[in-house]
Amino acid sequence: MISRQKSHHERVELIQALAHKHFLDDYDHLSPLPLVDVHCHLTHETFDADRGELLNSLGDYGLKAVVINGLEPISNRQTLELAASYSYVHAAVGIYPLEAIHHLIPGDHELKPPHSFNLETEIGWIEDQAHQGRVVAIGECGLDGYYFAGEMIDQQQQVLCQLARIAKHYNLPLIVHSRKCERRIMHMLAEVKQPKVLFHCYMGKVKWAVQGARDYGWCFSIPAIVPRHQGFQRMLAELSLEHILTETDSPYLSQIRGIRNDPRQVIYPLWGLAQARQISTAAAAQVVWANFQRLFAL
Repeated sequence: MISRQKSHHERVELIQALAHKHFLDDYDHLSPLPLVDVHCHLTHETFDADRGELLNSLGDYGLKAVVINGLEPISNRQTLELAASYSYVHAAVGIYPLEAIHHLIPGDHELKPPHSFNLETEIGWIEDQAHQGRVVAIGECGLDGYYFAGEMIDQQQQVLCQLARIAKHYNLPLIVHSRKCERRIMHMLAEVKQPKVLFHCYMGKVKWAVQGARDYGWCFSIPAIVPRHQGFQRMLAELSLEHILTETDSPYLSQIRGIRNDPRQVIYPLWGLAQARQISTAAAAQVVWANFQRLFAL
């Protein structure tokens, strides 16, 4: 583990070295830790060439649990297949907010999804998986106001409400994407008294997150970019410990720009938590592991 006696400069150098080496030969201090990545997309095509090799190696880097999030019919089913193949992989299935409006996005738009699907059919399938106990969470789902506004957000919210109902009925966490819609989605979830909520890569005001954790018990997963993102650093310092989890959003949001992210980079938010609270990395890992087990009822 990373020693508390190392200087701040030495710790920064160690973490940066790990990422530059893609964690290939520096994992001895990580393997004893119970690390967890609650949000990644290992079904992404960038993992096609080495997905099995990567998944087989994650235990060496301390990964004890990885939650893979589906976005639409194809990745949802691939997520279930991976969960069935690896004991430490867990499936979350959902409908990404931009997929929820795939049929409304203009054909010449850069975001036009390659495949069309029936929303109601997929929502029914998601509920069936929850009923069968095949998933540990509903998501990724939510609202995204980065590209669209107005009616497009209303349409996204209709899908989100249906998925939130499923999560609530089966007592599952709702894994939420909230880009540029943080306040709106918080009002909605508070109004319906959603019991288990995990905000992934939340970039709204820190005070809103602190209030959401305090008043509603919502959790927030912090991504690997925390060393270069002051907002996430503040969240690690100000959120109550029992509402903090760790994620990578692989293959996106790599701490080192220009390389593919993967669950091994979950050490970054964990290290950030240890720094923010002046505790050991091992203690931080135990906190996050306990939070994961409690939220996901595992």
